[in-house]
Amino acid sequence: MISRLNRMFLNEPVSTWRATYGRFDVPNFIKTLAATIISALRISLGNSLAERVAPVFLDAFSVNADTRDFLLRRYLPAVISS
Repeated sequence: MISRLNRMFLNEPVSTWRATYGRFDVPNFIKTLAATIISALRISLGNSLAERVAPVFLDAFSVNADTRDFLLRRYLPAVISS
């Protein structure tokens, strides 16, 4: 995949990059990244403050509604109760 991406940058006009990149099978890491940061918030700030800061963080990074709902209603409570 990296070599295909490099060839795109070297050989294709900028105007085609978005369409070309869209054909790559790239995983969406936002849920993993957000869960990692929420875990770090809980460890570093404690339960109460993490519950208040997590929604602000998710809004700041425009996390989609389904992921936001999962992280705030299922993931964070599970982390807090552990």
